[in-house]
Amino acid sequence: MGNQLLRPLFPRAGNIIFEWLCIAIVYSLFFWTAGNSVVLILLAAYWLLFQKKFFDLNTDRTRLMLLFCSLYLVSLVGLIYTSNLSDGLFRLQQKSALLFLPLIFGTVLLPQKTYKIIRIHFVIATCLACLISLIYGLVKFYETGVAEMISREALTIFPDLNPPMTGILCLLAVIILLHDYNNNDRKWTIPVVSVVVFLSGYTILLGVRLVIFCLFLILLIFIFRYISSLFFRVLLGGIFIFVTVLSFIFIPGLNRKWREAFDFSAQNTIELDKDASLGRPWGGKSIRFAIWECSGDILKKHWLTGVGTGDVQDSLQAAYANRKFYFAAFHNKYNAHNQYLEMWLANGLAGILIFILCLAVPLVMHIRQASAMDYSLFLCLILVMSITESFLNVNKGTIMYSLFNSIFGFAYLAPATWSVNTNKTSA
Repeated sequence: MGNQLLRPLFPRAGNIIFEWLCIAIVYSLFFWTAGNSVVLILLAAYWLLFQKKFFDLNTDRTRLMLLFCSLYLVSLVGLIYTSNLSDGLFRLQQKSALLFLPLIFGTVLLPQKTYKIIRIHFVIATCLACLISLIYGLVKFYETGVAEMISREALTIFPDLNPPMTGILCLLAVIILLHDYNNNDRKWTIPVVSVVVFLSGYTILLGVRLVIFCLFLILLIFIFRYISSLFFRVLLGGIFIFVTVLSFIFIPGLNRKWREAFDFSAQNTIELDKDASLGRPWGGKSIRFAIWECSGDILKKHWLTGVGTGDVQDSLQAAYANRKFYFAAFHNKYNAHNQYLEMWLANGLAGILIFILCLAVPLVMHIRQASAMDYSLFLCLILVMSITESFLNVNKGTIMYSLFNSIFGFAYLAPATWSVNTNKTSA
């Protein structure tokens, strides 16, 4: 019985090396930052040397692959007119997954089992990382008696995983679990519900307002999909709201974030063109509004082409100083905190349009396909979170987006590609 339960977790003959490398990417995404890039390079090398590759411009698969790859190519073009070449090269290296992962998954015909194995291990890795972080936070809470030890940054103990990024990973695991549950035997109801409750509770403790809002919408969608009783729909939705409210009331760090979200007074607004940002802590909402205004100043001059792949941060720092936003200019290095703005600042209209197309095109292709509901929700999650986060500015964010965008996108196109004429393919 034990071997039967474990069998779906382990790769077998056929794509065993490819699958193990993908599994390694998933776990290193949480636990080994340097290893994440190393495993990605190994996967690209294995694909280049040993995998049989298929390419046909007449297929949706290849056209979608080229669209996804163009997100990296537009950054490559932005290197031509950047002033800070060293930072531009660093950004290209950081975003290399945007090129390699769509190329790899878009030119290799993989069985559905491969996609399933990667998804299962991602859920396991997410649960393991959250459990370790929560235990660490509880130990610190026991030692100090400070409730903030089980919230926000205190829980993000793994490198390059801040609360928003961790929240996105948790939401993705919830989407995968609930979507796959509908396609499997309902005997897994208790384990699935238990894991979803755990990940939801952990997400609430992270205290990222937009992530919690997305979590509520995701749970609401699946509640209406799986539960026909109006009573239980209202009950489950009410329980989620009740637990969230209790968390924001009794955990000081979360309480401050909640109050700051609805505070639009002059005392909670950073005045630009006036040296008034120093000498006090600012909440995320206030800082973002000031950052977006400074970003707008840059776009007034560079709205068409952007400033170049390597010049975004330098331009932002100069804009902060010019508007006397000294809290950001001299004491922090804030990015645009908006992926749409980040692409526009770096690569102009072409950058932001390609980024939007990379999300909108597959969403239009799959939104009416019930079996691809997880992909549609993933794309909607990225569309929403891009409003307040620049996740493609960090290596883990780039790999997370590229890996699962490729896994979802090409898995659902896979059945049609098996009929592609092999005379149009190359090994």
